[in-house]
Amino acid sequence: MNKYLNYEDNIFILNTRVRMLQDMLALDADTGIFMEKTLDDCEFIGKSAGILLQNLITNKQLIERDEQLHNLYEMEMRFSNVLFTMLHGGNVISAKSFPDIEASLNAMSELSAKRLESIDAIMKEQPASQVESRAVSKDELSALLGHQ
Repeated sequence: MNKYLNYEDNIFILNTRVRMLQDMLALDADTGIFMEKTLDDCEFIGKSAGILLQNLITNKQLIERDEQLHNLYEMEMRFSNVLFTMLHGGNVISAKSFPDIEASLNAMSELSAKRLESIDAIMKEQPASQVESRAVSKDELSALLGHQ
């Protein structure tokens, strides 16, 4: 993997893929054509979200970390809803229609829930002092502007 991750673009791409799944689940898709690809997409999204989350967890100095955690959280919520729909909905590609995919969907849903919990915990533990420490104080501003 690249040393530099463009979190915003990566999360945007995952969000787009999740929305595509949402749209597809609303249609009367041929399961013979789309079942395997849909499950592969779900696994890819989950795995990719896990990689991004792990990188955000370890990269505490990232300037836009809070924003990217929020973006990842929103994408993960959307993905969790797709998995819920596939588990409990009456759509064409669902555990109700194909009970043999239920275990896989449950596993992906549990991992999604764990990622959501992790992101939520990280955002809650963010101390107010850390946010304030990113602001430039009057003394620092004076020093930067050359006023002594």
